[in-house]
Amino acid sequence: MAELATGDSSKGLGNGRTWWRLPVWMQKGWGEWTTYGGAGYVVNRAAGQKNYSFAGWLLQKDIGEKWTLGGEVFAHGRDAVDGQATTLLNAAGVAGLLLFPRPQTAPEHDPMPVTFSRRTGSLWLSLFFALLVGLPLWARLFPGPIVAMVDAFYRAGSLVFGGGHVVLPLLQAEVVPPGWIGNEAFLAGYGAAPAVPGPLFTFAAFLGASMNTGPSGWMGGLICLVAIFAPSFLLVAGALPFCESLRRSVHAQAALGGVNAAVVGLLLAALYQPVWTSAIQQPQDFGLALVALMFWKLPPWLVVMGGGAAGWLLSIVL
Repeated sequence: MAELATGDSSKGLGNGRTWWRLPVWMQKGWGEWTTYGGAGYVVNRAAGQKNYSFAGWLLQKDIGEKWTLGGEVFAHGRDAVDGQATTLLNAAGVAGLLLFPRPQTAPEHDPMPVTFSRRTGSLWLSLFFALLVGLPLWARLFPGPIVAMVDAFYRAGSLVFGGGHVVLPLLQAEVVPPGWIGNEAFLAGYGAAPAVPGPLFTFAAFLGASMNTGPSGWMGGLICLVAIFAPSFLLVAGALPFCESLRRSVHAQAALGGVNAAVVGLLLAALYQPVWTSAIQQPQDFGLALVALMFWKLPPWLVVMGGGAAGWLLSIVL
């Protein structure tokens, strides 16, 4: 998993008035999720959900290619899971390379000290790709619950780019359809994840501990947690010796610009489906969370616990 910085995405658009501010989104900040993907989505909605060509032309003419790309990825990414989301990211990188303006020189950076050679980095990258290709083959040739769990979570951790929330549709596609965990339990764990310190990938421990088949409890949680974090360690160790070359490459910067815009669209897509469509049953749900987080300034863990307690009381009363 790799994450892009999107500081420039918080400028413009007046996103303080946008209507899709869920608690999970508000924790990430105002503009980081909405600038590119949100603008594209608004114009796509105004022009008609299927009239993507008009929306794309309008944004390219008046706002910019990044907003167009983010909106397009959001519009198509609401139903994209697993490999489809990865295909969108790859296509966005190519689009950024071809469409986005490239500076004459790459931004200057302080050199990053690296204590091992490119050969060592290549070995780590080779191990990463060997596991990415070999684990599905191993799971097919020697089926079993443990290897299936390792394969699913390693693949999800490998294909995520841009933040932990992008992994939500990938994990849902891996664990819910096979019956490893119910959809209600999946969403409940995801809702509780912001109350736990650390990155969102720790959600994998909850899924592993809640499995209906195969190892569960602390063993299942440990297996899934190690599997989803392993790609990050391998990629960081493998990419560090090549990092300076990539940072100074104008072509790499343009491609990352396209991927960055697409990631924002995928984040909004994950926010809409399954979070918004499954968790927001009434306007009061959204309004209460908005007031608690934005006006009362309550910490996320307290909002999560309060929401759980309120739901439990309502189930008893009603």
